[in-house]
Amino acid sequence: MWLNRRMLGTGLVLFGGTYTASAIVAGESANPHDNPNLYYPIAGPWMDMAQRGVGAGDKVLLAFDGLTQGIGALAVLSP
Repeated sequence: MWLNRRMLGTGLVLFGGTYTASAIVAGESANPHDNPNLYYPIAGPWMDMAQRGVGAGDKVLLAFDGLTQGIGALAVLSP
């Protein structure tokens, strides 16, 4: 099976970078919805956005986080 190293590396950087940022925010945030939700990869930002009232800026950041984690995971899993 052929492995696309660039795709794998890009996916790891995208997923790993955004998930690490989410986990740090989950650990540091005083908001009770951030702590459990942002520890979940890919779905966590969407769950966080659904459970709390967030402003437009927070929605953009959470959506970017969820999309980037998902794209990174797809890049890692794609052949």
